[in-house]
Order: sequence, then C-alpha cells, then structure tokens
Amino acid sequence: MPDQIQQLDAIEIGNEPDLYPLFPQPPCGPDRPSSYGPADCAAQWTGAANNLSKQVGALKGQKAWYQALTFLSGVNQKIWNVTGIWNGIDEGGFVKTVSQHYYQTNACASLKDQLMNHSITVSEMQSAFGTAISFLKMKRIPFILGEVGSALGIDNCTPNPELYGSLGGTLWTTDLMLHAMTMGINRVSMQQATNANFSAWQPVTTPGVPKAVRGNWYGIVFAADFIASGGNFQVQPLPINASHPNIVSYAGYNSGLLTKLAVLDMEFWNGVNDTGRPAVDIELADLDANITGVRVSRLTAPGGSKELENIKWAGRQWSADNGGQEPKGNNSVLVKVANGSLAGNVTILASQALLLEMVRV
Repeated sequence: MPDQIQQLDAIEIGNEPDLYPLFPQPPCGPDRPSSYGPADCAAQWTGAANNLSKQVGALKGQKAWYQALTFLSGVNQKIWNVTGIWNGIDEGGFVKTVSQHYYQTNACASLKDQLMNHSITVSEMQSAFGTAISFLKMKRIPFILGEVGSALGIDNCTPNPELYGSLGGTLWTTDLMLHAMTMGINRVSMQQATNANFSAWQPVTTPGVPKAVRGNWYGIVFAADFIASGGNFQVQPLPINASHPNIVSYAGYNSGLLTKLAVLDMEFWNGVNDTGRPAVDIELADLDANITGVRVSRLTAPGGSKELENIKWAGRQWSADNGGQEPKGNNSVLVKVANGSLAGNVTILASQALLLEMVRV
C-alpha cells in the first residue's frame, strides 16, 4: 500500500542479468543480444530505477530503495566486474542492497566431498563473494545472499537426496550461515520453492512430492538459535586445531561478551561397517568468572551423515503434520562451570553439531 512504504525492504530490478544473452533458447529468445554486458545492464537498471522513483507515488523522491546486481550463482566475475558495473548503477544513489545467488555444487555431487567439507565451503564463498563484499563495505552497502541452496540440478542427473535432506546437508546449511556472518554478509535467504528438492520444507502434497519437513530445515533452526535475540551480535570463527581438522567452531558475542559457541564435527560418518561413532572431547578454559554453567544442545541423527529421517535438534523433531508448530520438549543439558572450566564431560560425535550457551550469574 502507498502509505506503508516502511514495510518494503527493497525493489529488485531484474534477476540474473548475466543470463539475459543466453536464455530463453530460440525462437523465443534470447532476451538480449550476445553483445549485452555490464554497461548495457547498468543503463537499463538506472533507467528503471529513475522511472519507478518518478512515477510510483510512494517512491517519489525516494532514494536507496533498490536491490542491485542480482547475479546467478557462479557468475563470470571477469565479465560482470562488480566495480565496473557499480560505476554505472550507483550514480543515482538508488542502491539499498546488493544480492547474489549461491548454490555450492550440482545435484550429482558427493555429500562427503562437496558439502561436508568446510575448506571447500570457505574457498567457494570467498571466490564468489570476497571481492564484492570488500568493495561494498567501502560504500556501506549491505551484501546479501538472496537465493541459496546446496545443489542445483543438471542435465542427465538423478539428484542425490543426501545433498538436501540429510544430516550432512543440515551441517552444511549451518556452516554456510555461520561462515556467511563472519564474512560480513548481511542476510542469507535460503531458497524455498514448491517441489524443489533444496527447499527446507514442502508445504503441500503435489503429484510425486509429498508434504515434508526436510533435514536442512534443522540447519536454519540451529543458526537462528545461535543468533537469538540478544542484540549487538557478532560472530568470530575460531582456529581449527590440527589434531581435529574436521571440528569447525564459531564464537558468538553480545555487546562484546561471549554468549554462544557453535561446534560442528564435519567428519563423514554413516555407521556402515564401523566399530563406533568417533567422539571428540570439548574443553573450555579461562571462561569469565560470572559464567556458572554452559547449556549444551545437540543437532544429531542416529544414522549419521546420510540420515534422512530422525534428525533432531535439542531432542525436538519437526514433522509435516504439526502445522508448523514448534514441537515441545528440549533435552539440552546444563553443565556446570568451575574455576573457568567445564566441570562435566562434553563430547561431540562425528557428523554432529553442538550449541553451547553461556549461563551467567
């Protein structure tokens, strides 16, 4: 409504312009000639922003209400250079946010090699977004991931369900979101679409696709509980111990005080021909004197990495039949702290994640 402009986050002008010269296929397209590039996109984008701001009543006189540079995942950065195209788009001061899409791998990929691999996630995200984030920080423009999923389908490929609904896929979702925070990414919007295998839930039953809550939903819940609502929240990645290269940790601070620790064990374990699930002891030391305990919540599934069912967060399990209501119960455990260290044993198993919340006096 025209009198409700404050409810508007941003207007996105165009979507994935890097594909305009390629799709759709003849005789219907493509949408733009093969020569179409950054300068053409910038001119059209700026023209559209000008027209909207002049002709739409609620936007008259408004600046910085538009989301720009919404590129495809895997965009050719050499062609669509952020600095170059920005010079054309930013002249009118219309840009509120900048967005890019991100799918880490393809639907035929290996869960173990492509998603349960923190170093690949870090490398891929840095390669895709590092330059843009550094440049936009100087402009004080938020960078967001406006469409995110673990894997996109490709031709002649039967999608690997482990990439989407498994515990391993859930751990990737958690790792991606927490790492995105450390990079300075302002917001992550996980792609949700009916009948899409990368969606966290299927809201309705359609032919061949039953209503369902999928495993990667739990990664979103974990990240939300890690951020919580304390305000003035910052995230810091912790160094990886060479003795436990699969353990990835993040520290969360509210107003400079340590309030959360997220610990992920990205070791691939599926319980097949195995003598037991590997475990690593968690040790904390030199905690603030007013921390009296640590509340431990666990993201896990009995079958490990490939488990598609029985994934639980703090003992809770969501289902397609509960109407979106949060399940009752919580099996989080409070471990006391004495002299700045844990007074009880805390272990993390392979293919699990722990949220440690500091309890203060």
